[in-house]
Amino acid sequence: MKKRLFRWIMTGFCAALLTGCSSGAAGASSSETAQSGQGATAGAQDTQQDTQADPAAELIASWGAPFLDDAAYFEGIDPENYVTIGEYKGLQITLSAPEVDEASIDQMIAYYEQQLPGVPVTDRDISQNGDRLLVDFSGRYKDDGTVFEGGTAQDQTVTIGGAGYIPGFAEGMEGHRVGETFDMEVTFPEDYHAEDLRGRDVIFTVTIKSISAQPSFTDENVGDLMNNSFGVPDIHSMADLREHIRGMYLEEAQASNTEMTYNQLMEKCLSEATFTEEMPERIVARYMSLIYSSAEQQAYMYQLYGNPDLTAYSLIEQQMAMEGYEGTVATYLEELAEEQVKSMLVFCAIAQREEGLVPTEAEVEENVASVLSQSGIADEAAYEQSYGYRLTSMMRENLLSDNVLSFLEEHAEITYE
Repeated sequence: MKKRLFRWIMTGFCAALLTGCSSGAAGASSSETAQSGQGATAGAQDTQQDTQADPAAELIASWGAPFLDDAAYFEGIDPENYVTIGEYKGLQITLSAPEVDEASIDQMIAYYEQQLPGVPVTDRDISQNGDRLLVDFSGRYKDDGTVFEGGTAQDQTVTIGGAGYIPGFAEGMEGHRVGETFDMEVTFPEDYHAEDLRGRDVIFTVTIKSISAQPSFTDENVGDLMNNSFGVPDIHSMADLREHIRGMYLEEAQASNTEMTYNQLMEKCLSEATFTEEMPERIVARYMSLIYSSAEQQAYMYQLYGNPDLTAYSLIEQQMAMEGYEGTVATYLEELAEEQVKSMLVFCAIAQREEGLVPTEAEVEENVASVLSQSGIADEAAYEQSYGYRLTSMMRENLLSDNVLSFLEEHAEITYE
């Protein structure tokens, strides 16, 4: 099984369940979905007007949304008409043992300290290494004096010697007085993310407004600082803080191991299974739509943070280029969708053989009610009208897959190295 977009697929699946919580972001953000209404699914009804001019609209229209028919779901399908499963108990997987090194804990402590409010410096007015400065600055190109976009800020905090600045920017503020306005020359790196600034010589005009010192944790102050600044109670010493951070890292490592466990289990189940040549067409189309919905939401986030021209279609094309995929967007999405459909067929087949894996109607109803409550949608009919999916059917699939993955993990032979 390809690992490349499993996260995309599952993100799209969950996004479709919780679309209402995102204030319709996927449906009203990118240029192609603006034409298609509420995202890649329900909006496909509106794409027939000009599919020739827009490959994204043509692709969306080809899926036949909305997906409200029985054929688009696994209910009523006998999975063994499509798959013969192999061994699924005692699967052997290997994971890295979760570890936390002391250097990582030191880095997190330093990060926390950098987020603390600065302590005003009162015994001097000249900046030095390690100081946290409050500054105004404006940047212009050295050659023609033009002010460049993004080079001006007011009341900006800059830490001399801190990370995350272009070379010479923070260091150039050392040795200057509070209230002083001065010019400093810096050169943007050749690999800077903004193409028009790469390798450019610029001049920043800077005014230092105040100097603060970065506070440090001690056994005496760490409890109050962590509670007041970060809302973390029950820290009474530096040893407590280190254990708290260690627990955070171990929890992250365990979550990563769980994801890797599920991926390996899915791969092994798929490798042991034999499938018919044809997959259920309407279900594949629905999963193509789910993947695309996830790409829409990712593109929307990029648009919010400075890339207004990125669309779901172009985002998928970028992913294809990174993977060296030479087919079309349509075939790419179809392959990914078929992989996920095969996984669900395997899960359904296992759930038929083992007791307790099919979610109860009460569990499904409880989770559906939770989604509707979070999204502010009145009922399932309104959800279907807005987003073009059957919420109960998708929730049943989601819960069943969770149950089967937990079952596989419980019966797997896991080795840590």
